[in-house]
Amino acid sequence: MGTVLNAKLEELGWGYQRFLREYVQTARSLGYPQASIGIRTFNHWRAGDIGLPRSPSPDILSVMLGCSAVELFQQAPPAAAVATSNQEDSAVHRRQLLRIALAASAAGVTVTADEALERSRRAMDTVLERGRLSNTTLERWDRAADEYAADYQITAPPELLTDVLADFDELQLLLTEPRPARVRASLSRSSARLAVMAAICLSAMGAHRQARSWLHTARLAAEDAGDPALAGLVMARTAIVTLYYGSPGQALADASTAKMLLGNAGGAAAARAHMVAARAMARLGYRTDGVMAELEAATALHTALSRAERTDTAFGYTDRQFIWHTANALTLMDRGQEALPLQQQALTAYLPTEQLDPALIRLDMAAGVLPIDVDEAARQATKVWQDLPPEHRTGMINAYIRRMVTSVPASASDLPAVKKLSALAGPAPV
Repeated sequence: MGTVLNAKLEELGWGYQRFLREYVQTARSLGYPQASIGIRTFNHWRAGDIGLPRSPSPDILSVMLGCSAVELFQQAPPAAAVATSNQEDSAVHRRQLLRIALAASAAGVTVTADEALERSRRAMDTVLERGRLSNTTLERWDRAADEYAADYQITAPPELLTDVLADFDELQLLLTEPRPARVRASLSRSSARLAVMAAICLSAMGAHRQARSWLHTARLAAEDAGDPALAGLVMARTAIVTLYYGSPGQALADASTAKMLLGNAGGAAAARAHMVAARAMARLGYRTDGVMAELEAATALHTALSRAERTDTAFGYTDRQFIWHTANALTLMDRGQEALPLQQQALTAYLPTEQLDPALIRLDMAAGVLPIDVDEAARQATKVWQDLPPEHRTGMINAYIRRMVTSVPASASDLPAVKKLSALAGPAPV
């Protein structure tokens, strides 16, 4: 049967990962930055195998779930009502939440009443929407991936991935229940977009196999939603992962599949598909006119994008990304002098807090120097790696560096700067 806590978590549809995220966020808001809970303790709490936990867990749980800790650790009756059912008890809960918030405030921790009551509001949402999902909720889930996309350049991929997966798990629970076709299609679409975000994070971390697996899941969800344009976007993203970590020939094939799925609809995904095709062809040594034809098609599609599409880093195609990718294609064609002003232009559009793309652009600039001065190119690439915060020295950065090292002529492979650069990137993942 378990505790009232267990019943409340089932009501919310929270598994361990979502619970942990909420617990840590609440703990931080109350001034306990180190508070965390292991999965064994979580399971003991749900089963009622242990009594009331030690401080600060009772305060954290009370604020998080809008219910006194004493009640949460009682055994749930057969039809537990995990939220307080009368005004007197409700007032007691509110008083307790505000007491905790005020105590934290007195200790110098900023906690607002809104923060303290947020968990109660979420619980009420669940009660009100039992058996159905409102348009408001569907719209919230549709925005979830966009919100993560906005954080993509400034948040370390592992940290962002944790939040993406917690929301993905919650969507999965919503999809396990029978839903009207319209609602299921909306949830599947949101799931596909979150799966794409998970793949973007995994790709940045160097976990390219997992990234491709998540993109496969994203395509299944897009197909379940009956959204061929979203399926095309997924394949364009698949082509990008393959371009960075796999065969340029397969990347070209994936880009062709994306173009087929997207047809004449245009949009950011189509622009990305043509750009990936151009970059893959450049790496494969295709004739210049063939590569330029793909670049021209990508340019025409990008020019037609809306302002919103040109500011979305994950599901749209920003001007700065497009300029950088055009420069990358030129660099791959050994036209580094033409690429350089484009790279400099792209860099000026990034904020100092943005890490990943600017580092990749600077690595492209170093690669452009490689045919002229191997030693200087290796030094520039090494500086890019060293200037990055440790949490951003991810797999994609290392993959770029490894590719650059393999392009070094054999006669220069023993240069100290080249050896140092190779050691920084480490071996290729198996």
